[in-house]
Amino acid sequence: MCWIKYYRLPFPARLDQKYSLASASTIAEKTVGPNSHAVSVRIGVVRGFVVYIALVSDINHNIHSVLVDAGNGKVLSSTQLSIATMMMPHG
Repeated sequence: MCWIKYYRLPFPARLDQKYSLASASTIAEKTVGPNSHAVSVRIGVVRGFVVYIALVSDINHNIHSVLVDAGNGKVLSSTQLSIATMMMPHG
């Protein structure tokens, strides 16, 4: 598992987003499954694309990282994170 490096979003890129943070949160929750809840959602740039980065807790309290494209609302990746991965410092 590698950490995705994200950057501060330049202002003009925000104008291209068609999906709201609330919509991205709902999409991420539906991707993980029933009774899941978004713990954290933020906007960022990954490989030049504007995405929402969501951390979602499932029914068993596992944490999933879900990337949602801010332009078309499609899920780009969904990965269950291990405790060791979550504890690693990143930056």
